[in-house]
Amino acid sequence: KPIKQGQLHGVLLEVMGKPKTAAKKVVPVNKLDATLAQRLPLHLLLADDNVVNQKVALRLFDQMGYRIDIAGDGLEAIQALDRKHYNIVFMDVQMPEMDGLEATRRIRELEKELAKGPNPKPPTIIIAMTANAMTGDREKCIKAGMDDYLAKPVRPEAVQAALQRWGPLAKSPSARSTPVSVKPEPVIEPNVPAAAPPPPKEKEEPPVDLERLVELAGGDEVGIAELTDLYLNQTTEQLGSLKTAVEAGVVQDVERIAHKSAGASATCGMNSIVPSLRELERQGREGKLSNAPALVEEASKELERIRVFLNNRRRPSGNAPAGAGSS
Repeated sequence: KPIKQGQLHGVLLEVMGKPKTAAKKVVPVNKLDATLAQRLPLHLLLADDNVVNQKVALRLFDQMGYRIDIAGDGLEAIQALDRKHYNIVFMDVQMPEMDGLEATRRIRELEKELAKGPNPKPPTIIIAMTANAMTGDREKCIKAGMDDYLAKPVRPEAVQAALQRWGPLAKSPSARSTPVSVKPEPVIEPNVPAAAPPPPKEKEEPPVDLERLVELAGGDEVGIAELTDLYLNQTTEQLGSLKTAVEAGVVQDVERIAHKSAGASATCGMNSIVPSLRELERQGREGKLSNAPALVEEASKELERIRVFLNNRRRPSGNAPAGAGSS
């Protein structure tokens, strides 16, 4: 739901643990074009099964004036397109039920059939979003019928650039016959310490990239609180499921859950937990859970460190701890 920007400084400072006089200098907020939707009206759909990513997307597009619809997987995306024409679909690649690649292939087949009718609609622009950086991933997306490729964690300015690049073409009947030459988005992994023995620490790296967190919420303090609570609750549940999957040796579940949790963590700037989750994802993918129990324990400790870090920035103003009292 829309949040009033006028409430920004008070609670944002509570989150940051700073006095109100320092409000405007605590964390720089990314500036997106708030009038873009007025100048470039588009019907947008996001296909992503991760609730945290959905929340981030709603706030991100709202900063540009867009209201975006949500589909929880590829099948829901196809059903949504059957009900309504969307100019652009932002399609997560790895989803349950039906992944983004298969959904895109089916959408393109349906478009071919509709093109034979008397009133064909412009093809929908489909932009892939994936955390994988493996060689050939972009080629797989393009081969499936996708038009563009954004690497997760997605940068707000990259999303805006994609809208500006594809929006004008999305309304043309020949949209996909005029592809735009696009270089693959670089994969931006969180800036975390390497797995190798680190140098002596004089100052411990904070577990959260607060600048990114505030940027994603558009500088809105209520949005920050909602996003962090949602993240903490979801990740707590996921780590419980990961522990169960590791104990049962179900490698497919280990890969799936770790991938989902790592993606949301990177998106929100919860950097310290990402390396252990990515390693769990890799071990699940390769079917070798060599030290998975220790990795789950490590991830749990990092989540607690994240929770404490966030709570310490709420408590000075008397707010309830992050993630407390939620089901």
